[in-house]
Amino acid sequence: MSSLQEISLSRTASPRRLALGEPFAIAALAALAVLAVAAVGWRVSRYPFGYFTRDPAALTHQAPYMGMVSFFGLFAWAAGATALVLGGYLASLRGALDRRKALFLAAAAVVYLLLDDSFQFHEYVYPRYLHLPDSVIELA
Repeated sequence: MSSLQEISLSRTASPRRLALGEPFAIAALAALAVLAVAAVGWRVSRYPFGYFTRDPAALTHQAPYMGMVSFFGLFAWAAGATALVLGGYLASLRGALDRRKALFLAAAAVVYLLLDDSFQFHEYVYPRYLHLPDSVIELA
């Protein structure tokens, strides 16, 4: 193999390597964003940083299976949202734009339910901070 062929092969391999690094970079940025939110919570509150990063069972000295059903529910919401996003992506590859929009909208709704279960919007945030009455919360 000549040196010219080796150079051309190495140039064709770099875009693929770059494409594989893109999802890693997105995941790393998402992890850093989560840590940044924890750092902001730590700085504006009287709680230590571990309060925002440790497991609730460890903080309260409870059994590690405390909240197990809730955690499985969160895993199910995340798996459902991932499947809907994948379905929307595959629909866009096939040119089915109406299905893509419906699947992405359903994924957004599932992500909202995931966040609602994670941070207890309807049980804690809405009544205490937004002062929404129970009748409005029950509709949501």
